[in-house]
Parts: sequence; structure tokens; C-alpha cells
Amino acid sequence: MSKYTEQIERLSAHPEEIEQAWIEGIGLFEFAGTRDKDDQRFGSGKESDLPVGCLTMIAAHLGYVAATPALTKAIKADKRIPKHWSKIGPENFHVFEEWQLRLDKEVRNES
Repeated sequence: MSKYTEQIERLSAHPEEIEQAWIEGIGLFEFAGTRDKDDQRFGSGKESDLPVGCLTMIAAHLGYVAATPALTKAIKADKRIPKHWSKIGPENFHVFEEWQLRLDKEVRNES
């Protein structure tokens, strides 16, 4: 059980709410950076001029990045991440949870 469990259960019961949750960028769909709004705008290192995006935006190769180049590369390589919000469903919530937990640990310094 993780801090994303409640959202997974709610969206699994009400998949019609996935789009709004994705638009709001909350929980499973947070941007792949810190929670500091100033840090959300840009990645770091060589990609510092590119905006930070969510997992789906990064995976779709739309010019968005994660907090680090290594995370960006790993997200782009993960074929389990849907490349459009309309392809997100309960069957892949575990992928979003896995990535958000990794971001919590590696980027947001949360355990």
C-alpha cells in the first residue's frame, strides 16, 4: 500500500475521472520533478531549457523532460507508459505508481 493507493482505487472505480486527474497533474500524474512550482518549469543539466512534463508527456517524446537527464532517458525507454492520456487505464496505474514512488525517493527526497 502506498500514498497513491487511494487515488488508484478511486480512479479504478471511476475511470471517467482519469482525464481530469491527468489535466490537474495530481498524484499518479504529477510532473517528473520536484513539487516546487519554480522547479517544475525546467529540467536540469543539459536539458535545462526544456520544460518538465508528466510521464506521459515525456514518454511521447513531446519535448518535455524529467528532473534529470537519466530519468528522462529511463522514462522515454519505458514502453509501459502510455503516450496519451486517453490510453491511461486501471491496467497501467501500477506503472504510474512505480514511477511516482521512484520520483518521490530520487527527486523529492521522500520515502
